Amino acid sequence: MAVESPLAPPRAMPDAHARHAWALAALEVLRRARVPYGDVRVVVIRERRLGYRNGRANLARENLHWAVSVRAWARGLWAHVAHPLTDEAAAQRAAQQAVAHLRALRAWVGGDPRASLGPAVTARGAYRTPVRYDPFTRSWDAWHEPLQRVTEVLTREAGLHAWRGLLWARSEERLFFNTEGAEQRQTLTWMGGGLTIQATDGQRVQQRSYPAAPTRGVWAGGWEVVATWDWAAAARRLADEARSLLTARPCPDTVTTVILDVDQMASQIHETLGHALELDRALGMDLTRAGSTYLPLPLPSNGFALGSRALNLEVDATTPRAAGSFAWDDEGVPAQRVTLIRAGRVVAGLVDRALAAHWGLPRTASARAADGTAFPLVRMTNLHLRPGPEGTLDDLIASTREGLLLQTNRAWSIDARRRAFRFGVEMAWLIRRGRRVQLMRDCTYHGDSLHFWTNLDAVAGPTAWRVWGTARCAKGKPRQQVFVGHGVAPARVRAVHVQPGRG
Repeated sequence: MAVESPLAPPRAMPDAHARHAWALAALEVLRRARVPYGDVRVVVIRERRLGYRNGRANLARENLHWAVSVRAWARGLWAHVAHPLTDEAAAQRAAQQAVAHLRALRAWVGGDPRASLGPAVTARGAYRTPVRYDPFTRSWDAWHEPLQRVTEVLTREAGLHAWRGLLWARSEERLFFNTEGAEQRQTLTWMGGGLTIQATDGQRVQQRSYPAAPTRGVWAGGWEVVATWDWAAAARRLADEARSLLTARPCPDTVTTVILDVDQMASQIHETLGHALELDRALGMDLTRAGSTYLPLPLPSNGFALGSRALNLEVDATTPRAAGSFAWDDEGVPAQRVTLIRAGRVVAGLVDRALAAHWGLPRTASARAADGTAFPLVRMTNLHLRPGPEGTLDDLIASTREGLLLQTNRAWSIDARRRAFRFGVEMAWLIRRGRRVQLMRDCTYHGDSLHFWTNLDAVAGPTAWRVWGTARCAKGKPRQQVFVGHGVAPARVRAVHVQPGRG
C-alpha cells in the first residue's frame, strides 16, 4: 500500500457545497483513470475538551480540522493519499497521486488477479446522530458548571489525594463517494466525560471512577448524554468509596468464582474478544503495534470452539446511542448486526470488504478510519455480549456460594496473541453464601482467553444489560483512535486466579 502523509490543515474551512463539489472532482479523476475501484472521503472533525484537576481547569480546547482522503485499488493493492482540502485542485491532486501510486505498485509487485472486493457498494443516503442539545452551541460557562459543582463538593471532603474530571464532545461530518456509485453523507456526534477521585492515608492511594473506568464514558448524542448525570452525588459517593478502600482487606491469592460487573465486563470483551476478532490480525497486518490473534483462518465450517454456551457475541453498528454506531462504515458498507460467536463457537469475525470477499464471510461494516487523513482499518464498532434469559447482578450474587465481585477496570495487560491477560480493578467485594460480606482492595485477576471463556457460567438477563463506550480504542501505525461501544450484562466465571496487586 502506498501512503502519502498530509500537510497541516488550512485555517479557512470550505463550506459544505464546496466540499461536495471538490470530492466529486476527485472522484472524476479516478473514473477517468479507469481504476478497478476507488473512493473519496471528505471528513470534517470538531472537538471540544474541558478538563479539571484538583478544582482547577487545566484543559480547555476546541479543535477543527478537515481533509480529503483518496484510495485506489487493483489486484489486491491499495494506494492511499490524503491532503488538506484547500480547493478543487487539491482534491484532484490527491486523486491523481493515488492513481500514480497504484500504477507504480502494480508495475513493482503485480498484485493478485484473483483478488476481489466482493459485491459492489452502491448505497446512497444521509444520516445524522440524533442530538437533542448541540454541545458546541453551549457556552463555555455551561461546560464548566458540572465540574465546578464537583469542586464545591470535594473541597469539603477530607483525605483526598487528587481528582480529575473531564468533559468532551466530538462531531464528524463525512462525505463518501466511490466509483461503484455510492454517495453518502453522515454527521456523527459523541459526548462523554467522567470523574476519577483518589484518596490517601499517607501510605497507599485508592481510586474510584464514574461513570466507569477513565475513557469508558462516551455515547452517541449531544449534551443530553451528560445532562442527566448527578455529578455532585457521584463525587460524594466516589470519595466515600475511595476512603473505604484504604482500610479494606487486600485481595486474597486464590482460584475462585468471579462476577464481573458491567463496566469490567466491557473491558474484558474488548481486550480478549474484540481485538482478537479483527481478522486482519490473523494475516499479520497489525503485528508492529498490537499483535496477532489466537483465531485460525479460515474459520472451521462449524465454528471455532472458544467458550461455553453462555458466550454469545454480536457486532451491531445500528445500536441506538452506542459509541460505535453510524449508517455506513468508511468503505460505504451499511451498518448491520452480525453474530460473531454463537453458543461459544466463533462463526464470523470483523472484516473489511477485501477480507470478507477473500474468506467468504459476512460483511460487518468494520472498516473505520480515525479521521480524514487515515486509511480505514478493521475495527470494532459496537461489540455486544448478549444477555442471558433472565436475572440481575443481585441474582448472580445470590446464587454464588463463594467468590468475588469485581468492579471498574484500573489497569490491564495482554500478550500479542490476545491470550494471556491480566486485569486490575478499582474495587471488589467478597461473596459468601450469596451475599456481599466484605470490601476488598487491590484485586487483580489473570488467565488465558481460551480457558477463561470456557468457564463462563452465567450472564445476567436483559434488564441488567447496559451499553458502555470507550473513547480511545487504538490500532495501527500511525496510531488511530476510534470510539467503540459495548453492550454487556454482569457475568459469572468459574475457576479464575485472583491475586493482590495493582494490575
